[in-house]
Amino acid sequence: MIMRPFQAATVSKVGKESSSEKKRRATVPGCGSRLAGVGKTDDAGDRGGAVILRIWSATLLLARLEEYRRFEAERSLPMLHRQPGFLGVFFLRATEDRAASITIWEDRGAVEALESSPSYRRTDRELADSGLLLAGEPSVKILEVEGGDLRPEALVGILARTRRTGPSSSPTAGPRD
Repeated sequence: MIMRPFQAATVSKVGKESSSEKKRRATVPGCGSRLAGVGKTDDAGDRGGAVILRIWSATLLLARLEEYRRFEAERSLPMLHRQPGFLGVFFLRATEDRAASITIWEDRGAVEALESSPSYRRTDRELADSGLLLAGEPSVKILEVEGGDLRPEALVGILARTRRTGPSSSPTAGPRD
């Protein structure tokens, strides 16, 4: 999968997610597993663009890891689901005290709308005030998807299994070649 950073662009209008878009996102029927060309704009230049990955990472207080996981599930995830253009999220652990999330967005406009969203700002402020993160600013990297391949059915099955049994129970967890 090829990804490249992009410079933020000014977007004057970000549309709300229609009920048909919500239904499509909820059912994810095969969803064209090839990502090449997904989300590209038409000649009119409507709010489109390439699919965007937003990678957030921070250092956690290890003693409060379970509390942080609850914050992800109870505060971050519901807030993300309310954002127009939100396609998905992965909550990750790089090491015991490093957390990251990769959110997937329809286009640049959706990422820009997120960052100005009152509910996002409120959730971000709650996390900053919670004392769950060590000193220092979390980092954010924005990447544009230029192509790739995704097997949504397999991914959904593995994520469902991870939710039931916990993050470290994956049969493929651990060092890889």
